[in-house]
Amino acid sequence: MNNRIVMSFSADAVQDGAALPRAADVLVQHQRAGDSLIAVVSALPGVTNLLHESTQLGNYSRVHNKLLSMHTSIARTLVQESKDRALLIQDVTDILETYNWVGRTMINRSPTSAEAATILAIGERLVARLLAGHLQNRGVHVVHAGEMIVTDATYQAAVADVAATRQRCADKLVPLLEEGYIVIIGSGSGVTPEGKLTRLADANVSGGLLAASSAATGLWIMTQQDGILTADPQMVPDARSVPVIASDLLTDLAHHGLNVPTASALAPAIEAQVPVFIRSIHNPTHPGTYIQPAPQAPGDALPILIARKPIRAIHVTGSEHDSSDGVRALAEERIDAMVGQAAPGTLDFFLRVEQANVARLILSQAYPSARIDAETEREGLIVLIGTDPDSAAYLARHLDSPARLVSMEGQGQHPAILLPEGSIEAAVEKIHNLTLPQSK
Repeated sequence: MNNRIVMSFSADAVQDGAALPRAADVLVQHQRAGDSLIAVVSALPGVTNLLHESTQLGNYSRVHNKLLSMHTSIARTLVQESKDRALLIQDVTDILETYNWVGRTMINRSPTSAEAATILAIGERLVARLLAGHLQNRGVHVVHAGEMIVTDATYQAAVADVAATRQRCADKLVPLLEEGYIVIIGSGSGVTPEGKLTRLADANVSGGLLAASSAATGLWIMTQQDGILTADPQMVPDARSVPVIASDLLTDLAHHGLNVPTASALAPAIEAQVPVFIRSIHNPTHPGTYIQPAPQAPGDALPILIARKPIRAIHVTGSEHDSSDGVRALAEERIDAMVGQAAPGTLDFFLRVEQANVARLILSQAYPSARIDAETEREGLIVLIGTDPDSAAYLARHLDSPARLVSMEGQGQHPAILLPEGSIEAAVEKIHNLTLPQSK
């Protein structure tokens, strides 16, 4: 049996139009090797945010013009033959003209949930059409199939109907694969049994659902790097690939800022025993990182360093407080915060510098009986995934700048080191290169 691989190209993998031919190269290479392929594609970076903005502000014409310029410029670089290039540009224009027409019908009203779901899917439709056009120009049999994931009718936070999706894939998707087509599917898009478009509550679940429903032999999450790395390569040029990581750590990696799917997003594939890898679009023969279904024993994984800067800390001190109250209040104002604890009785909220003043006011309302203190200095935070507190304390003692230990909240408790902003790069490199002794 040939391999049946789902390749999920996130916005991290396809950061611009130049990345689409690289994605096509990977697909063509594996098709020639006899593999059956499903390509799950995301919108280009920033596009979904623009579409969401248009549903809130009604600035459809401005967004239409920006997206038209962006995607037609890319189309001109993807197809060399003039007639095929003109056809691709016309298809992109038609998709966006439909969006603009829908916008003109809503001058005096907001879109319904169903209309908003259709609007938000346009970014993926555009990338799917661009990638398909490029592959067709190379003589590859490819089809865009947008109705494979069946969901309920919660249009903007839809939940997949796993049984119905499995049947839909058996009836429509698998026959296309058996005929030799590369099938392209937009990430995050679903459809009700009646055929109305929906948006999944978590777009990252698309790859896992399709892998499980199509009896795939592998799910590859395609990124810009050779899997999950031990540190940011811009700070540590010799950062290494982590060969294996437990799926339950992915949620914490995502929580602390790494662009990876959560464990729940990959659950359909993992439960179906589909091997999951995170691999590079630039170096697809590299094994990348294998996502291990079972939890890892302490000490089995390579430590992963996640640095955030510049940040500012806000301390909430008083009787026992629930951190979720503050996180929820901040999220309502679109402020993302990481939470930790350096001392008993105090919650530490870490935020982007420009959000600190507003966040302090929000937290004072969320915790009216607590004392709220904000640091005045810009700082940086290094979260150590896969490192125990004793090891983190040892590392902090060997840094050249004053450092404080913080226990970070997440799915699991992970130690972190708080430092002055200007010390972060040197500290990350030093921690990465330090060898922990047996006795700390």
